[in-house]
Amino acid sequence: ICLGYPNMPLAEAVLAEANKANPHGLMFMYFTGLLHMTRRQVDEAVAVFGKLVGLGKPASKRQRAEAVGTTKPLSTSSILDSDLIKILRDLRLEDCSKSSEQPKLSTNRQSEWRQLQYMGYWERALCYMSMGMWMLAAEGFNKLRLENNWNKAVYTYSLACCLWEQAEMMGGEGEEQKCLQEIVATLMAAVPALQRKVAGKSIPLEKFVIRKARRFQEQNSFLMRPGLELVASWNLYAKTPAERLHSVLAEVNQDIAVLAKHTPATYRHARLYDDISLLLLVKAHALHELARPTCVYNLQPPSPDIQVPADVAAECHPELATAAADSYLRVMRLLPLVSRDHYLAAYARYNLGALYLADSAIDSERVAWARAHWQCILHGHPITAAPFVSLDEWSAHRKAVGVRAGMVAAEG
Repeated sequence: ICLGYPNMPLAEAVLAEANKANPHGLMFMYFTGLLHMTRRQVDEAVAVFGKLVGLGKPASKRQRAEAVGTTKPLSTSSILDSDLIKILRDLRLEDCSKSSEQPKLSTNRQSEWRQLQYMGYWERALCYMSMGMWMLAAEGFNKLRLENNWNKAVYTYSLACCLWEQAEMMGGEGEEQKCLQEIVATLMAAVPALQRKVAGKSIPLEKFVIRKARRFQEQNSFLMRPGLELVASWNLYAKTPAERLHSVLAEVNQDIAVLAKHTPATYRHARLYDDISLLLLVKAHALHELARPTCVYNLQPPSPDIQVPADVAAECHPELATAAADSYLRVMRLLPLVSRDHYLAAYARYNLGALYLADSAIDSERVAWARAHWQCILHGHPITAAPFVSLDEWSAHRKAVGVRAGMVAAEG
């Protein structure tokens, strides 16, 4: 979510002073970890969150190399020997549905601090998920699923997605993959029963994961890259290092090439364009984040009186920004063919506006484009409608990203 132009140097100075005065303060540890995530310093963030929850050192260099695809994974037999899989292999559907009652308020101060530690487990799992370290992320989500009652449906679905991605990464049809797929099927079947209501209303995030879990069953135990979709849903690509983004981009391009060979009649289920749209959105996210400088948060709002520093301008890649915009627009054009995941087109349009806002640090005219895209969403205009800017600006925009003239529903 775009939050404008925060003063990151001030935040760093305040947290440094606070950590110096309170070296064991859990709240300051938590915010320090978030600051590292904003800087895309995932290893440092994991170390801080590990200290918060009382765990050991973060992932080794070997595990990090496996995540970004620069070395081969360890033997798959180690997966079945892990403590997590030993726990989950005997999992039954009724076991997943236990302890779904509302959490009880506690006046115990130690219990309250324990809840803060669970936030550390959550953020640590998100860090591992963003890096593609699926088994390490799964351990965190399983810990939360067993001990924390905040949202068991989300924890269970996230755990299932991580195990699914791990099985896909391993490839093949061996015993390890079959074991993981059986566990995933059990977890997905349990998600709908974990729904709860607050003040008589359902939680939107729970609705999302429940629909996805049901889709998994409808599609004969299959979802297209649910782990990468969760990373996008939590806006984690903005906090992911470039090396992992390049790895994600390579994986998604390979998946898109496979789906391009299919038609709705030959695909494994009836929602081919839903899966293509999801992959295009993930691709756009990766390109979006690779296009912008990591220090963009230090910039002030664009102004004719502010000169962009040379080191910041050197980190910008306009060609990647153009490719990201094209992928976002392709998602929007596919909307009429999408069966279920209509949110993808709206999300693409929102992020297209965010892309233009980020580019406004270099080109202040793009602020108008960002505002126009967001106005379309706020006022309920069709996703494929043209932004409400001048005709000259919109024509230049179409030429820059190669949009087909027929896409603009508002013309004519």
